Amino acid sequence: MDLTKMGMIQLQNPSHPTGLLCKANQMRLAGTLCDVVIMVDSQEFHAHRTVLACTSKMFEILFHRNSQHYTLDFLSPKTFQQILEYAYTATLQAKAEDLDDLLYAAEILEIEYLEEQCLKILETIQASDDNDTEATMADGGAEEEEDRKARYLKNIFISKHSSEERGYASVAAQSLPGLLADK
Repeated sequence: MDLTKMGMIQLQNPSHPTGLLCKANQMRLAGTLCDVVIMVDSQEFHAHRTVLACTSKMFEILFHRNSQHYTLDFLSPKTFQQILEYAYTATLQAKAEDLDDLLYAAEILEIEYLEEQCLKILETIQASDDNDTEATMADGGAEEEEDRKARYLKNIFISKHSSEERGYASVAAQSLPGLLADK
């Protein structure tokens, strides 16, 4: 059999992307070949620039600097740990009360898919809360209705406050040195 007449051979390993990400996460957890340290509230997170840059547009831009140490002062260690887990596993586990913080981080770090999913889930939760309010009103539970109205007004206040913060953060994100300091 003359192999030179066979033409081009193509191989494709469908498990390669998943395996690659899995191995990168194992290496991160072991501290192997990590080339960047992210400091969040005095907690250090060791990671790989390539993984973070592929996940976040902001990290992609930021890592053109030659520093190995960066400080994030706009999110909690818990939120950044969740972002790291998402970057290395393509999955995220969070409580509903964490979604606002995750949305805020996803917006600043420019992680589009995570931002879209947080928004969808938050909208679903809000719609469910609205439906519960309507059902209570139909049942005639006056005391429960007052409690729900108070929670609803509180949510509006929090949403307004959060959107003002997000607006500020979006402006601040345009000047990266204000949000991130390299050591």
